[in-house]
Amino acid sequence: MSLRLAEDARLVWEGLPFVIAESADVQRTTSVQMAAGARALIRETLVWGRSGETGGQLRSTTHAYDDA
Repeated sequence: MSLRLAEDARLVWEGLPFVIAESADVQRTTSVQMAAGARALIRETLVWGRSGETGGQLRSTTHAYDDA
């Protein structure tokens, strides 16, 4: 996910749980570029496996930049 927020913009992201199922091999990248005065609140919930599973592999990276 790549986002660019304009000056004084506000973002609230409360994503649904992301389930990493057994045998999965997932790579996720989140990038947020914020102009002056912009604000971002991002919440991600990661769940390893479904009921009775151990879950797979995940590589997750988050970058946040501001123009100030």
